[in-house]
Amino acid sequence: MKAIVHGIRALQKGIALANAKTWRATATAVAATSAFLSAATSFAVAQGWLSEQIDPQVVMEVSSLLVALVFTGLGYLGVATDAEQGVAPKASKSNAFLDEG
Repeated sequence: MKAIVHGIRALQKGIALANAKTWRATATAVAATSAFLSAATSFAVAQGWLSEQIDPQVVMEVSSLLVALVFTGLGYLGVATDAEQGVAPKASKSNAFLDEG
């Protein structure tokens, strides 16, 4: 949970992730793997290869949840690996009377 909070705070501060190429390659691999697993599972359900105890509707719901989570992660990585696309840091409010210097 702390990693998620730190990731969101990094975006709020306008910090881009280091090693953007590695993160993008990882995101592509995760997307391809989840798409393949989702398609293979759907095909197995359609062919009746999975256990009769598993309802096909449940398999489709789990597959949809997996795809939604992957796309959420991909969206974050897309924003976090690009300094221009990331969230701009908040402008600091300065007060001339309180600033020391």
